[in-house]
Amino acid sequence: MVVALVFSQSGAVVPDLEAHTPTVDVALIVTPSDGRPHRVQLFFEITGQTVVDTDVDPVIAARSVLPSGAVDLSMAHVQAAGGSTPSVPFGPWLQPKEHLDWGAGHLAVPAGQPGIAGIATYLGSSNTARQQFAQTGTLPSCDAPGVGKGQPACGGSTPGTCRCAAGAPGDWTTMAVAFDMELAAVQHPALAPDTANATATANNANATTAGLVLAMDDLGKTVRFFGAVMPEYWRRNSTSFTAMLDAACTGHAASRARAAQQDTVLGALLERVGGRAYAVVAAMTFRQVFGDNSIVWYDGTTGNFTAGPAPSMARSNGGSTGRRKAVAGKTPPSAMMFVKGLGSSGDTGTIDDNYPAALLYLWGQPELLNALLRPINMFMANETHSAAYGFPRNLTFPEPYCVHYLGQYPVAEMQCWQRDRCEPMPLEMTADNLQMTVRWRLLF
Repeated sequence: MVVALVFSQSGAVVPDLEAHTPTVDVALIVTPSDGRPHRVQLFFEITGQTVVDTDVDPVIAARSVLPSGAVDLSMAHVQAAGGSTPSVPFGPWLQPKEHLDWGAGHLAVPAGQPGIAGIATYLGSSNTARQQFAQTGTLPSCDAPGVGKGQPACGGSTPGTCRCAAGAPGDWTTMAVAFDMELAAVQHPALAPDTANATATANNANATTAGLVLAMDDLGKTVRFFGAVMPEYWRRNSTSFTAMLDAACTGHAASRARAAQQDTVLGALLERVGGRAYAVVAAMTFRQVFGDNSIVWYDGTTGNFTAGPAPSMARSNGGSTGRRKAVAGKTPPSAMMFVKGLGSSGDTGTIDDNYPAALLYLWGQPELLNALLRPINMFMANETHSAAYGFPRNLTFPEPYCVHYLGQYPVAEMQCWQRDRCEPMPLEMTADNLQMTVRWRLLF
């Protein structure tokens, strides 16, 4: 028996802005290797750790049925124990949150999956779910009481194998799914597949696949850029989260097939260039570059941005800045991209951190490079300025070189300016920005 777990994020392998939705397709693929019939049970869970900033933050869990019949389990961070008031987006201005802990995480189970004899879902104690599944191959028939009221994401009293992030014994609130598969006998059993080749495993005619869709709903409040709260790109036509998730469930098999096809093409190209080992490393790099982004929609009016006054031409050390007044309203409705730094204070809009990815953006999806540079250059052109507001809207950028970064994700408002002007690195940042901007412009 061969079991493969395949995570497929279309936006990470398909260079298409429309593919960048907050969803991940999960395929649990079972392939018999002896040709005999089998009864197989599979367990999958997502715990409260994914929606909170710390273990003790309270969460609530809920379930619903999507229009296609898919079961949608969700979990959200709430403000207080015993309550249901959602967590506040963004947090204190000078204390950005380390983790995205507003909105809700979702685990959806598409309906009508071939080869699946039964599907069970459960909301409650992770330890309880694991223990019952290990003993019987099933889940509790009812959700745990109290899951609709705020309780710690980790800290329950049920003993088991769970650990809180700090390593202490604990019990996570969980969204769990169990699949019951009946595998028929086959005349020509499959040989054990190459575990590095997920595409071959998924395409095996003898394989049975259980599909799931993971998603995150940030309520349309993805990034705040100088007071402008921007939603993800896919929401620009007023598509609801429910509609987006339901479409992901009905199209989960086609989405995985599209990603697998793209992966095959990419892998073959990379292997021709540098061999098998190079192809594996390069494919992982490709996924990291294209999958780890927040692509938002700037509608051209959000934030009421206009060009600010020209900064003083005089510098404190004499000489001139050479700055010119920006043209009001020059940035049209368009995509913007904000990338959260892992470490380095969680900065966003960081020129030197994103510069190494520029060639991949230019190769796979050039518009993403433009989307990355757009908010940075808007700030430096003083489009975000407004004298009618206090800091940071009244800030103009007085220097002739490129800013280092825009703030701490998900708030891009120069929180660091009054401390040290956001660690200026004139030569490196300016050179990086100029190279990326010029190279993109030469393509279009």
